[in-house]
Amino acid sequence: MVKTPGFIEIFSSANRKIVWFYVKNIYNVQYYPDFFRSLEPELNQIIKTRVQQGAIKFNLKLEATYNRPNVHNSSENQAVFIKLLTEEEVYTSRKSRFTIESIDRLLLAVYKYTPMGGSSYIQLPNVDQQCFKWAVIAKHVTGENKFRIGKNYRQHEDKYNFNGLSFPTYLSDITKFEKNN
Repeated sequence: MVKTPGFIEIFSSANRKIVWFYVKNIYNVQYYPDFFRSLEPELNQIIKTRVQQGAIKFNLKLEATYNRPNVHNSSENQAVFIKLLTEEEVYTSRKSRFTIESIDRLLLAVYKYTPMGGSSYIQLPNVDQQCFKWAVIAKHVTGENKFRIGKNYRQHEDKYNFNGLSFPTYLSDITKFEKNN
């Protein structure tokens, strides 16, 4: 029911870690580059504002409707963005005979980026500080007690080379493990 131009915030998660914006193609622009160019200043401003609040990731989802002329009920909604511009020519070629009916809308999701880091801690029943080792070996463990570390895990220790790693294992040690194995 949007009748105004520009991005509208439509949803946010707890503490605004994810914010969704919506823009409708109210001017019925038919050419993708023109549609994106018209949104570029506002899109850049939204992203710039969110970057000032910390690192971000974002997704764009473009929705457009295609149809085949002279074919009843042939409209098909396409929401592919990554390859959209390169595939448009193929999609609308003589082979498919689809033509663009409308560029419908664009959804923008902006996520607060929280990369995985070391020094996180989860209370586990084992007390030996070798959580990384047991996590790697876990793929080989079967049976009823596969969630308890014992002989069932230790019998698989020789399948990997853990030399040079410290326990608890630092994120920087992962490359050592990869080189060893």
